[in-house]
Amino acid sequence: MAGGSRLLAIGLGSAALVTAVAWRAQAPQVQHATVPLGQLVVELWRNPVDGEVAFQFQGSHDWTILRRRTLYDLIEGRLSNVTVYLTAADAWKKIQHWYGLMPEHVDAALSGGDSVARPQLMEVPKLDRATRGYLYARDFGTDTGRLRKAAHFPVPAPGPTLAGLQLADVSLLQSRGPGRLVDIGYVAYLVYSADPDRIGTGERLLGLDAASPRSGWGGSYRDFFVRSRTRLVGSGYDARQTSDGRVILRYHGSYVLVAPNWDLPLSQLRAVLSKIGRSRIPSACSSFQVSTSRGGMVEKVNLAEKLALVDERWSPKIVAELNDAHVKVVKLDGEFVWHHHDDEDELFLVVSGRLRMQLRDGDVVLEPGELIVVPKGVEHCPFAEGETHVVLIEPKTTLNTGNVRSERTVEQLERL
Repeated sequence: MAGGSRLLAIGLGSAALVTAVAWRAQAPQVQHATVPLGQLVVELWRNPVDGEVAFQFQGSHDWTILRRRTLYDLIEGRLSNVTVYLTAADAWKKIQHWYGLMPEHVDAALSGGDSVARPQLMEVPKLDRATRGYLYARDFGTDTGRLRKAAHFPVPAPGPTLAGLQLADVSLLQSRGPGRLVDIGYVAYLVYSADPDRIGTGERLLGLDAASPRSGWGGSYRDFFVRSRTRLVGSGYDARQTSDGRVILRYHGSYVLVAPNWDLPLSQLRAVLSKIGRSRIPSACSSFQVSTSRGGMVEKVNLAEKLALVDERWSPKIVAELNDAHVKVVKLDGEFVWHHHDDEDELFLVVSGRLRMQLRDGDVVLEPGELIVVPKGVEHCPFAEGETHVVLIEPKTTLNTGNVRSERTVEQLERL
């Protein structure tokens, strides 16, 4: 995968990203041009209806599509990587880093190009989840504070410099391996670079992958940490070294893969580990230490207090988890969207208000204290008759709009 894989090369290796996306506002004809980039030629397409831009290096099976603040990478016709940026400017900055393309160059080329039929790949084909994995990323630029707030596990913040390198990018990644239920989990990714303006072009990079041991990647890091006998212990850190020079560091219950792309001298590596280990954990992370069955801290959840923190409608918030499920609270008002979930059952428990669960074969009305389980595959549409407070219990893989993408789709859930 061109471009995006360079940024993700450290630690995550070849994790691929797939999701089903409904592509809207397509025009039958799109603008088209080719642009030479050194010895390569990049082919460009732009949809004049919504401004989305697609580009491909001639002879390659890899495509990249930019739509507003989101980049979609395609390999051989399948969606493989989705990255969401804070602003469109951030997205174009990464395009410039990876491909050498600047928006003004794209505009100039397309304004002098021709008009062609829209390529089928601009429709973003639906994923085959049985055989493909996916990687979904939220890019926060260099705002580590926003990354730590979005993550539901402790993430280190060593500062703007580390090992003589500058902080170049931070992201929250969610990935799933091949198969329907193999969840690799969330990973907080920080990359330090010798040249932040040309990230991924061969300069020195130092990547930090932080993950909870309850996730797939974090569980692997934890297992290696427990088994390994190659210990690196010092002031403020406890780590284990791999055979290829990388290190797994334990950090306030999370595990961090420290991955330089060059041979870092041991003395400098120890200084890096000490700085990471000593970075202060945010006070909000105290809420991460929720109940476990291994003698961990057990905390009660007050639903009224949690619901008082919720301002939005139709935006679920995580308040607890058990086994492979999340317990969420949500405020509803009015009608949602018709949808179904291919793989997940959902439990709705009404705390206050009145919820009418619309089903194709009839409606079910829920009053406070009543619950309903909607089986996987059953099309449904919740309708709240006035403000209604609901508790949801559903697998961690559940997307609130199921098989439908709309303005109410919530990709990344906040934890209260």
